[in-house]
Amino acid sequence: MARITIRVENEIHDRLIVRAMRSGRSLSDLVRPAVMRVADPLGDWGPDPEDTRVALLACLMALLLLDIEKRSPDILQQGALEACGLLRRWGMSEELCSLAMAEMEARHAR
Repeated sequence: MARITIRVENEIHDRLIVRAMRSGRSLSDLVRPAVMRVADPLGDWGPDPEDTRVALLACLMALLLLDIEKRSPDILQQGALEACGLLRRWGMSEELCSLAMAEMEARHAR
């Protein structure tokens, strides 16, 4: 098997290491599918397991927020913060939680 060496910013490297550790994969196993997709964009690669996990967490968060909103709109903010905390402990990024909170606030500003 051939080897590729690339240089990336230290911050990107750190984020890749964290993502690999969270998913129980090596850095090479994490990056290899992305390289394969670049080499053969029409290949049948299927979803990245990490992307699938994040998508499931995002769906779960959306369902939790909708349930909280339906039950008691006045406690939506606190419930949303608690939902974000729970999902962050399960591995969802702070950035994704922040996007969900911004969407919720935009929805209620209308």
